[in-house]
Amino acid sequence: MVPVRLTPRNFLCYRDCPTVDLEHVRVACLTGENGNGKSALLDAITWALWGRARGRDAEMISLGQTEMEVEFEFDVGAARYRVIRKAQRTGSKGATHATLHFHVQNGEAWKDQSGSTLAETQRAVQDVLKLSYDTFVNSAFLVQGKADAFTVKTAGERKQVLAEILNLAQYDIYEERAKTRRNDRAVIVSRAEQQVHDAEAALARLPALRDDRTAFQTELAELTSERDHQTIVRDSLRQAAALAATLAGEMTKAERDRDEAVRERGRLEERAAERRATIERYAAVVAEAVMIRDGYSRLQASHAALHKVQAEIDAGGRELHGAKRASDQAQIQLRGAEERVAIRKTAIARDQAMLAGRDAVLEGYRQLRQAREDETLHGGFLATLMGLQRQLQPLDTAIRAAEATLRADHQMHEANVTRLARVAAVAADLQERRMAVAREQVELDVIEGCLATARADEAGHRAALLALESENRRLLEEMTDLRRKVDELKVARDHGDADCPLCRTPVGHEGLGEIERSYQVDGKAKAGRHRTNKGEMLDHEAAAQASAQEAARLDVELTRRRGVWHRQSSQIERDLAEAEAAAKELIEARAAVAALATALATGDFARDERERAEAVRAEIAATAYHQETHTRAREASAGLGPFEAKYRELEQAESRLAVARDSIASEEPALTSARDQAADTATRLAEIRATLTTLDQQHERLRQDAAALAVFETRHHALIEAESRLVAAREQAPADEEAVAGAIRRGQDAEARVAELRTQLAAHAGIEDRLRPVEDTVRRLVARCDELRGEIGGIERQIEDLEEMERDTAARRSQLDEAKREHAVYDQLVTAFGKRGAQALIIDSALPEIESVANELLARMTNNRMHVALDTQRQTQKGTVTETLDIKIADEWGTRNYEMFSGGEAFRINLALRIALSKLLARRAGAPLPTLVIDEGFGTQDTAGRERLIEAITAIQDEFRCLLVVTHIDELKDLFETRIEVIKHGDGSIARVVTA
Repeated sequence: MVPVRLTPRNFLCYRDCPTVDLEHVRVACLTGENGNGKSALLDAITWALWGRARGRDAEMISLGQTEMEVEFEFDVGAARYRVIRKAQRTGSKGATHATLHFHVQNGEAWKDQSGSTLAETQRAVQDVLKLSYDTFVNSAFLVQGKADAFTVKTAGERKQVLAEILNLAQYDIYEERAKTRRNDRAVIVSRAEQQVHDAEAALARLPALRDDRTAFQTELAELTSERDHQTIVRDSLRQAAALAATLAGEMTKAERDRDEAVRERGRLEERAAERRATIERYAAVVAEAVMIRDGYSRLQASHAALHKVQAEIDAGGRELHGAKRASDQAQIQLRGAEERVAIRKTAIARDQAMLAGRDAVLEGYRQLRQAREDETLHGGFLATLMGLQRQLQPLDTAIRAAEATLRADHQMHEANVTRLARVAAVAADLQERRMAVAREQVELDVIEGCLATARADEAGHRAALLALESENRRLLEEMTDLRRKVDELKVARDHGDADCPLCRTPVGHEGLGEIERSYQVDGKAKAGRHRTNKGEMLDHEAAAQASAQEAARLDVELTRRRGVWHRQSSQIERDLAEAEAAAKELIEARAAVAALATALATGDFARDERERAEAVRAEIAATAYHQETHTRAREASAGLGPFEAKYRELEQAESRLAVARDSIASEEPALTSARDQAADTATRLAEIRATLTTLDQQHERLRQDAAALAVFETRHHALIEAESRLVAAREQAPADEEAVAGAIRRGQDAEARVAELRTQLAAHAGIEDRLRPVEDTVRRLVARCDELRGEIGGIERQIEDLEEMERDTAARRSQLDEAKREHAVYDQLVTAFGKRGAQALIIDSALPEIESVANELLARMTNNRMHVALDTQRQTQKGTVTETLDIKIADEWGTRNYEMFSGGEAFRINLALRIALSKLLARRAGAPLPTLVIDEGFGTQDTAGRERLIEAITAIQDEFRCLLVVTHIDELKDLFETRIEVIKHGDGSIARVVTA
């Protein structure tokens, strides 16, 4: 990570700091007085990248502000990135709400890399940086007061820092994967062992199952023969019963026909009587046709006149409303004009009274100016005598300070213009994104429609599947019955019987063959339909599953995309509002920049100081000073002081008087026009009201006429209906009489059929009593046969499963051996990838490089007095060896603990180790870090120590693309060609890059 640009706003002491451009900074000194904000500038970098600094978010928002923001651009490799982190106070004490945006530069534009949540965006930033905040401050960033952050850590924590620098996290991933696969193999081993044990226990049941199958098959054969015989007897009785049932049904139908004929005759006779009455009623109405039509015509004419008058009343009402509004407006304008004229006349009278004493005021003001000039002149003479040269120097200093402050304000406003322009520039892009989000909403609606269609398709296929399943069950029953009938025919033919086994009717051998062929054709047709249905069922099942899967996929996609749409829409609306607000602020900010630039160009600043400096120089040239003249001028200036206020009031009165007279002259035409308009609108209003009164009276007369004629509307509708239906009713009357005669004939025929069927039914009495016991016997035999077939089928399935299990047992044992071998291999890999395996070896291989760099720096900083060693193992009290990462420091007095060294010595040790870690981190391809920051620490060194520290820093500067040293010591600042100066003024701190 190489810093490029930093823009803090309301962050600690930086309220509205101009952008700090670090793009061309290689080695620089970050300098400024204590408390100006040097460390705060570095806190802004770490807070922007990781959301962490020396304090909590609420503590870092500038005093009196509610939000803060840091924008930071940086390079990683050949790519440039930008983070914008914001925090805002919420209602609760100490709580804040933070947002984070992450972009990568794509040509001249920035491409958004932000996630849907702050945590996702933070992970994206950290994936680019390839290191955490803790590793950064333990290696490449020596934070003020925490230079020993690596040295004082525990051995385990130091190892963790090295592991991240060396990118050993991948080995942790390998270790977790190995553990997962080892655990998977352990589960496979356990499951396979259990399966083999269960299979051996199940195979012991195989001989007994085979014996049971043989016994059940023998019993089934015996019962099947008995069932076939009883079935033939039952079917013969069923045919006779079916014939009796058919006759009974026909008799019931004949009785219903007879009863229906009687009822129909009654209905038809009643309908004929009603039609005759209807003809009489319609004829009476038609007889009054002339009178009804005349009354209806007069009613329609009355309605037309009434509608016309009502339309005129409505138009008059609208015109009255407009006239009222115009009259009210004219009155308001008249009153306003009269009030403005009265106010201006009062002001003119007041100003004329003030101008009456104009000459006296002018003379007094002239004398006051003369007295003040005399007082200033003689005061200058006195000041010259008391040391004019000493006064001139602070005046010049104040002028230069005012110019510097003005330039700083100009820079701050320019930075604000740049920031606002950058924010406002994205408005067009945000509008396009808003349109894209709107189009996404349309797509979501389409997906929602597809989801409803998929669910409807699934329901339709499921319904069709149920219908096909029901039809197939019916077809199976019918095919079973056909097979039984065919079997009976075969038995009859084999025994030489020429009678039908079902109805015992003689049909001959050829008749039996014809019946058998008919049954077979019917059975094949039903079997074909059954197979077709099964194919359609498979198609419907597949289609239903496909529709269900499509519905599930669409539901998941719709939920996910709606969540993304809501987040994007909310973010775009917030950003667009911010851009539009920035565009409005930009106008004022540019005006402020222009005003400040004009002031700098024309020297329009520190006016008092400039005038006083000139006066001092003039007084220095003068030599005469008279105390009496000076005293008289001072007294005269004090006595004439009130004339200055009177003169200002006089000037204002003259200006107001001219304006007021012009205003009265301009108001006169408006006043006259307002009066004329008020009179015209009042006249028009009275005319409209009179017209409306006349129309209301006419409307009431017409309404009364229409009410008197209203009865003719109903009678007219009745006349039209009577005329249209009378002819039809007369034509239908003969048909009604013919229908009555037909009903009488049908009743007589039905009664004769009932008598015939009663005679036939008497010959079939008692057939049900003979059929019932035979059917019970057949049902019992069929149920037992089905039960035996089920038992045999279940046993055969168990035997097949056990035989298949017997064949699979050998393969399972082979798989068990292979899983045990793989479990042992992954167990070894867990150890190899763990902390004590490859990671420990890599750390051990990196330590010599750290020791070498650290000792080289220590030698330069301590004149070869100090040496550091890193040990990865130590012996415990029990005599065993344990893994560690201890730091041992030696000097001419021997090896001592870190705590035993002085502050200056400890800082040099910390600096050497931290620089060594930073160089290691910069060299590793997995974690590019060509930046080193050293915040303070030089105050603990004497002159020789500081010189050696600077020498060490100079020696390593070429190994980093950016090296920043933070200090407030003047003799160190002068050693750097490039400085980042932090200046604090009344509105906060600013930072700028200065090159010597």
